[in-house]
Amino acid sequence: MSYSQLGGRLLGQGVYGCTFEPAPRCAGGDVFRRVGGLPAVGKVTVEDVTDELGIGKAIMKLPLAAQYFAVPTETCRPEEPVADPDVRACRVISDAGVSSQLSLLAMPAAGTTLSKWSQNLPRLAENYERIFVHLLEGMVIYQRAGYVHNDIHHGNVLVDDFGVARYIDFGLAFRPDEVRSWPDLNMSRRFSPKHVWQAPEMHAWRMYQSGVRLVDGLEQIKRMNPEYARIENQFPGRLSALDAMTQFLAMPFVGRNDVSAYARQFGPRVDSWRIGLALWFLWDDLLHWSELRSTRLWNRRDVIRRVLGGLTEFNPMTRLSAAAALNLLDPGNRIAGAV
Repeated sequence: MSYSQLGGRLLGQGVYGCTFEPAPRCAGGDVFRRVGGLPAVGKVTVEDVTDELGIGKAIMKLPLAAQYFAVPTETCRPEEPVADPDVRACRVISDAGVSSQLSLLAMPAAGTTLSKWSQNLPRLAENYERIFVHLLEGMVIYQRAGYVHNDIHHGNVLVDDFGVARYIDFGLAFRPDEVRSWPDLNMSRRFSPKHVWQAPEMHAWRMYQSGVRLVDGLEQIKRMNPEYARIENQFPGRLSALDAMTQFLAMPFVGRNDVSAYARQFGPRVDSWRIGLALWFLWDDLLHWSELRSTRLWNRRDVIRRVLGGLTEFNPMTRLSAAAALNLLDPGNRIAGAV
């Protein structure tokens, strides 16, 4: 029996693969029509999906998980040849070698990416603080379960029609207590200033490993990622990026090349930086919107600025944890105060 490809609409793509709605057809004719009672989207990738599936299944066992995460729990091999025009537009598929093994991960459809959803500024202003609180709650839940997401950005947060935000793509997640080597941390030693979402200490660590001077490396970062300089200008009463990175590299575990100590001490604060930066970008968009002063959000600007400043501290020692940020933004929050 032959099957026409059901790759559907290409929602997005990156180095990890491509996401489609509905999911492409599985070899043998099966299609992920619904996952957990919800319509499914599919991510086609050439990566090893074993870890992501394992983490996904563990994450979805956490309390309230369905409200905060949309992660894959099933996989199959796509029907080949992958004939749908949208599927063929996926770079990962078109660039894959003859021997490459494509994998298809399925997860519940949970809305549109935060980057697309936030383009409606009146809607963003109405829901900004609620989304911020919700994302911090999710961060607290999975960090208390022993995980670090390690890849939070606008494209890895989905927002549904009700304004509920969920984290996706746990492919780079790790458990700090289990880190023993570089592969465990999902981080290479090569310095790359174009990685806009990386926390300053991750850049500094890579500079050290690559033999790049901090001053030179930071100049490259600011040239490619001007938000570093913008954050310094908006929060002048704290350590600069250079001073914070200098202090970080003076810590004993750096000279010992102790990746385990690094992961245990700073892993969760990597997530803090990433969610802080993502929400800082959205806040910056709102500040350039002429109608912001007429919204309720404007009356919350001081606390929002304080939380954003704490989450985007260049110094990981003084950067806010997810729970501390949540307590500031939503005092008495049930998840922040849960044991």
